Amino acid sequence: MQLERLNVRSIMRSSVDFLGQFYEAFLRYGASSKQLGIVFTPRHITRYCAELTNVKLGMSVYDPACGTGGFLIAAYDRMMADATSPRAVQTAKDSLYGFDTGSTVWALAILNMMFRGDGKSHLAFDSCFDHAADMESCFDRVLLNPPFSQADEPERDFIDHALNSLKPGGELAVVVPTGVLVDRDHKQWRKNLIANHAVLATISMPTELFYPTGSPTSLLVVKAHAPRVDMGTFMAKVHNDGYTISKNRRIPTTGSQLPKVAELLKGYRTGEFTRPIRGLACVVDRTYIKDGQELCAEQWLPQSSMSEEEFIDSMDNALRQMYLTVVNYPGIVDVLIEDFVELLGSIEPPDYSKPTARTPLGDIFEVSMGKSIGMDNYPLGSTPYISSGEAFNSVVELVNPPHVEVYDTPCITVTAFGQAHIQPWRFCARGNGGSAVRVLEPHFPMSVSELLWYASRINFQKWRFHYGRMAIISRLKYLEVDPYPGYAPEELNLADRIQTFTEEMSKLLPGRES
Repeated sequence: MQLERLNVRSIMRSSVDFLGQFYEAFLRYGASSKQLGIVFTPRHITRYCAELTNVKLGMSVYDPACGTGGFLIAAYDRMMADATSPRAVQTAKDSLYGFDTGSTVWALAILNMMFRGDGKSHLAFDSCFDHAADMESCFDRVLLNPPFSQADEPERDFIDHALNSLKPGGELAVVVPTGVLVDRDHKQWRKNLIANHAVLATISMPTELFYPTGSPTSLLVVKAHAPRVDMGTFMAKVHNDGYTISKNRRIPTTGSQLPKVAELLKGYRTGEFTRPIRGLACVVDRTYIKDGQELCAEQWLPQSSMSEEEFIDSMDNALRQMYLTVVNYPGIVDVLIEDFVELLGSIEPPDYSKPTARTPLGDIFEVSMGKSIGMDNYPLGSTPYISSGEAFNSVVELVNPPHVEVYDTPCITVTAFGQAHIQPWRFCARGNGGSAVRVLEPHFPMSVSELLWYASRINFQKWRFHYGRMAIISRLKYLEVDPYPGYAPEELNLADRIQTFTEEMSKLLPGRES
């Protein structure tokens, strides 16, 4: 039999974390990782973190929440690649340390190390916090993916413990929920982090990295106890980590940006990378982040310009969305703003003038929350209710809300995830909860093409927003947009176009004359 010829020890001594993969598969078809409070770090990410921190033979490596040992295995493999003598092999075996409080995953970590002939004696079934004093300034590298969303042991506590465990100049690579790097609740913590350490890099990862768990994450790389006032922070946004979703699982694909980002980070360390690469990476000066500002590429990466062709395509898509909305909600034509063009062109401007250079969105629009507290509070009617969906212009139902909650002037709505739509009809918008909508009312008189331009500029930067970094009012107000360059000068009358579309569509219905 083929199974009888299987050399288990040889397989387990390879660079593949078989036990970790086996256990992940077991959880996929058995008890869920969420039920067990476990989120496994993808093995290409454990290897990547070891690469980013340049783990070498002779370094001591620590994981305070080691799970099945994925990070430690990645570090061990890098060390063993350089271990050409028995003494060097023994050094690698004695260099790994870890804790975990989950008995099952800790046992798997022990087995993983045993099969590799590795330093299993340094993996303890215990809490890292119970040994914090013993760990202080002990290690050259810490690789970590802390447990997420545990009220009694927040991710920040694990990161602080990891940094305290590092020698001065030692480095940490940690997988963190994006919220730790962007939410206002963590602002003081970020300020302290930058004051006491050198934040070398933050790398925003694809939102599906932990699929099917929906946890937007980033990689944070820090040099411990070595703050640098003359050194900025490298920030990158990875859209492709070499995997894609197919048939409810992530499978390898081409075009991974991870090698390029690792190369750029090396260039940052040597001072060779200074100019931003649009949509991918930049270096942010310490003065912009020293007070606890957001530590993510979505905030700081420069935006790309938009060509006339791209704008025309965007306009076409916007009109197509409106037409599809009419098809899905025919009654919506009854609340079209007939004088949309006139209202838009007669807005009373404020004291300051219309911008002529790239400027924050808040200088062009009044940005506010929708006024509705929930669609279930209204009977059905003819007024579109706007929520945070993307299809059908974000319309989810036609309702009859109080007049005070209805917008009846030209506006742009923006979903929690950054999708912008022009609403050519009277509408009400959700203003509470995770699906709350932001409403943008122009400060200045403008054309419909100009309004479409600003909606397009928001959508062009939609990649900045996701579940871990929503399009809240403060982020939208400071989102920079280019002024309207005068593309597509022909005026558009949205109400006329939608009425014409409706009439032509009705001719196609049975019983109508062609």
